[in-house]
Amino acid sequence: METNDVSNHLASDDKPNDDLCEITSHVKAHAILSDHFFDSNSVIENLQFQPTSKLRFFIPLSRLLSMPLVRPTLLSNVLKLEQGFIHGYRSGSVVFYISVVNNEMKTEDVTFELLNSWNVHWKNASAKFDEFLKEHDVLNKFVGKMFWVWHENHRLQAWRSVIDKHHSGESTQHISVNSILLNPSLDVVVLLTAIYDLNR
Repeated sequence: METNDVSNHLASDDKPNDDLCEITSHVKAHAILSDHFFDSNSVIENLQFQPTSKLRFFIPLSRLLSMPLVRPTLLSNVLKLEQGFIHGYRSGSVVFYISVVNNEMKTEDVTFELLNSWNVHWKNASAKFDEFLKEHDVLNKFVGKMFWVWHENHRLQAWRSVIDKHHSGESTQHISVNSILLNPSLDVVVLLTAIYDLNR
């Protein structure tokens, strides 16, 4: 039975995860204190992967891991986005901010266990994505790696849920989404603050 990689990150609307709330509070405080000069767009631009010519690409949803550090992922928001996904994905309508490391600078491999949890269409999409990475010298080090989502976690969870529940047999519905690759190792705290600012 196929598992949904992102479902265990959902927080109850009434009682969000305590750890996430603690992190959220620290990030909010930093953002509020910095509000009079903080420019989230400039921060994100400065923390983008280099060279910038290679930082934008389309990535299968199956290669993305949810990381709701800035705002807990609430079930009500996910359900609302599921309803909005009835007509599918419009290419370029949403951009996911992603990185190969999380806030603790840890990476995650595409393991045999994870592969076995995907249906054949997600496996094919992942393999095709790795072929794309191999074609570029600066990206081929990411072959076989998962990517963490800094912005658009709600959509990741909603869209994966709709696809896995209702379109598991349709290859065209196993989408790849527009993304921008970040380098959080340059300044994690400032990046978290910028992402929080985007979500306000």
